[in-house]
Amino acid sequence: MRKKVFKWIWAWNFDKEEKWLNEMSDKGWSMVSYSFCTYEFEKTDAERYTYRVELLKNGLNHPESQSYLEFLEETGAEQVGSWGRWVYLRKNRKLGSFDLFSDYESKIAHLKRIVCLFVPLGFLNVCTGTSNILMGIENKTFISPANFWAGCLCLSVALLLLYGSFRIWRKIKRLEKEKAIYE
Repeated sequence: MRKKVFKWIWAWNFDKEEKWLNEMSDKGWSMVSYSFCTYEFEKTDAERYTYRVELLKNGLNHPESQSYLEFLEETGAEQVGSWGRWVYLRKNRKLGSFDLFSDYESKIAHLKRIVCLFVPLGFLNVCTGTSNILMGIENKTFISPANFWAGCLCLSVALLLLYGSFRIWRKIKRLEKEKAIYE
């Protein structure tokens, strides 16, 4: 039996997404595919998986990414979905633990990749939103409602991306403090 679940999870909460996917696996639902905000699960009785979500350094078709995913397959992990550079991985629990980031450096590097994706996108949305809103003012005409609402939408997206960047940056700083304590 299969079921689809539509669920919005902010990209900066990928750890909560992993927790939810692992809880679904505990209940006997194994994720088999993913497309934007849509998770497809299959009912399984015996198989339980550990799920991980990662933002790759490069696109999915990049040779470095392909090599990395092949390496993970050799360890028993499999890719069950992707969206852009985000990849959804799982490993059967019978094969042992499944951690993508075993040290502070790799955890911090992963979080920095996410920030490096969000900040430029946030800046682009600030520019686009401001441009749309100011378009009518600069031309000394009334701003069209479409431009105004498009500008507001872009500025809202920018705020969300910058908020997510801030949340991840706080995680980075916490990990750097922990690293300094334990090293």
